[in-house]
Amino acid sequence: MPIKYTSIILLIILLTSCSKKEDPKITMDNIAKSYVEFSLKAGLVDPDFVDAYYGPENLKPSDSNKPSFQYLQTIADSLLTQLAELDTTGFDDLWKLRYNYLTKQLIAGKTRLDIISGEKISFNDQAKLLFDTEVPHNSAEYFDSLFTDLDKEIPGKGDITERFIAFQKHFLIPQNKLDTVYKSAIAECRKRTLERVSLPPNESFDMEYVSNQPWGAYNWYKGNYHSLIQINTDLPKYIDGVLGLLAHEGYPGH
Repeated sequence: MPIKYTSIILLIILLTSCSKKEDPKITMDNIAKSYVEFSLKAGLVDPDFVDAYYGPENLKPSDSNKPSFQYLQTIADSLLTQLAELDTTGFDDLWKLRYNYLTKQLIAGKTRLDIISGEKISFNDQAKLLFDTEVPHNSAEYFDSLFTDLDKEIPGKGDITERFIAFQKHFLIPQNKLDTVYKSAIAECRKRTLERVSLPPNESFDMEYVSNQPWGAYNWYKGNYHSLIQINTDLPKYIDGVLGLLAHEGYPGH
């Protein structure tokens, strides 16, 4: 083969290899890894940023020096830019969900840092940026109509708030029945979850009743498919809220 043709072929190979782009899924995997690293670093300035971490040790910050808010916000902006430039046309529904979730998480993380660094953000904007939801705006007439309907349903006469509180008391779970009710409910949640989802054979949880906490209930993952579910007994527990709470903290939630 003449030398000039060999040179042309080599040039084409070089140009092709230079123009070849990285697989978007690989790029997103790298962005996801960087997101984890970003979150762990953010946890150094905001103790509430990360509940628990059980991933690779090499992703954790190498020291306890707190990064600046500006540094963390720069990382978040960079990752969001990379996501925005990613070609997602070949993504199936699952990868699109992952892409959207990662984008929203980064926006929420950056907003959280903005707030604790002192930036003033309106309630409506916080709802959108932190939780990706729109705050409903209803007229006074709308709420008046709800009170009118409620007034017809709640027994008795007089102040609707007092009547509602009195009505609610009929469904309050006595303290000495809490454990029985909660264990029965979570057992049923687990049974119905197993009908639809395969769970690890060694998964388990402990349940504790606590007080002096700012939340109603919490699931603390301990690793190896084991969790501690804590129920705050300072707050009144009503029978109509049990299944919703335990489906969230237990099965199929956390």
